[in-house]
Amino acid sequence: MLSRVDPYGTLILSSSEMDQFIAEIEVELLRAEDPAVMEFLKGALRLARECQEKEEMQLRLDGD
Repeated sequence: MLSRVDPYGTLILSSSEMDQFIAEIEVELLRAEDPAVMEFLKGALRLARECQEKEEMQLRLDGD
């Protein structure tokens, strides 16, 4: 899932894709050493979990 992220484009993920996205973010969080990266990943994880609970939500990842 994370390999689909385009640093210059937009990726929109549905609530049905959150299981995989959350699993990948959790792995990255375990690997992270930089506190700023860890906080970013925790924020993404909170949003992903909220999206997972609400079928009508989407998670939008926008690049530059």
